[in-house]
Amino acid sequence: MNNKIKIIITIVLSALIIGIGMFFIYSNKQTLGNKKSKEFIKAISYIKEEKYVDAYNVIKNGNEEEKDMIQTILLYKFTEQFDIATDVVEKVSDEAENITNYLTYTFLYSKDPIYQQNVDKIYEEEYKPLFDIKNKIPKNILFEDCSKYYDLYFEYLNLDYGLFSNYEYNILNNKDELLNKLTNTIPNKLEELTSEYEKISGLHPLSAVQEEYLILFDF
Repeated sequence: MNNKIKIIITIVLSALIIGIGMFFIYSNKQTLGNKKSKEFIKAISYIKEEKYVDAYNVIKNGNEEEKDMIQTILLYKFTEQFDIATDVVEKVSDEAENITNYLTYTFLYSKDPIYQQNVDKIYEEEYKPLFDIKNKIPKNILFEDCSKYYDLYFEYLNLDYGLFSNYEYNILNNKDELLNKLTNTIPNKLEELTSEYEKISGLHPLSAVQEEYLILFDF
């Protein structure tokens, strides 16, 4: 093998060695860049346990990017409550519809107090606990610009809570007031809440959260 070929082979091998070395250095930098602090990992653990205040407290003075990600997760954990509330409201509405039916179509349906009892039971056992999220996720652990959205949600909950209590009596004696709530007050509040949600989700999109955590929390 002549000297020229030896030099070429040496240059190629050196380039390969340098290239491999640079690859590992870059890979290590990427790994270090994606490595999360112990505070972040702890916050994630707290969120899994639904200890949302603890999650915020452990990260609030830490890395700003990590804090934003945790607060984004907390925001969408709060937003999940609206889906739960919607399901409960539908259950109440279905029971209340039975009362409407026997008052409207007396020749088809029999009056039965069980429907009102079912409504009251849902309010007590399923609707009332919806307010507990206020303690689990207080306003101050969310982004400051989520304040209006947070308040609107509880305004909506308060409007809908007990709407169908004493339903038969209210249909017969407070029909206009009840109809106004059903056709104006509550739909308007829902529209306002939806509009604010769209604004907030634009400011704090789920895309700010890494995919592994979206999967972890089933977002």
